[in-house]
Amino acid sequence: MNLQSPRASESEAQAQKQRHLLRLLKARNVALYRPSEVDGYFRLIEALGLEKNAAVCKVLLRRALSIAPLDPAANEAQFMLDGTGDHRTFAQMRRCLVLQPASYVGHLHGGMHLRNAGKLSQAERFMIRALAIDPNASQPKEQLWK
Repeated sequence: MNLQSPRASESEAQAQKQRHLLRLLKARNVALYRPSEVDGYFRLIEALGLEKNAAVCKVLLRRALSIAPLDPAANEAQFMLDGTGDHRTFAQMRRCLVLQPASYVGHLHGGMHLRNAGKLSQAERFMIRALAIDPNASQPKEQLWK
């Protein structure tokens, strides 16, 4: 049961919007005033929300990768976002796993892309590796049986 008055919940929503806007502006300023630093782009992506603004986040990740092509986090995020299943996806997967061999996300999504491409034995190896990295995860087991 909500004991807050409508006016109190309205002011809380307004305050939350203002905090979000300030976070967004701070992130934008970091990227704007220091365009050669990858950190600003990650802050901006976080402030925008990856799920809500995937197209914009892809552009920001490409910019981050053009600045620091070997950044493991940027490669992992780009691989997750740009997973179309074509030759670029597999090249991104390889780059992600070379830069970050213990990437749970890289192995999980790589296994899913390999499975979708019909490469079942390779997909199984990727899922088993993802399980070895995070034994408590249930998603690799689920993906193995799809």
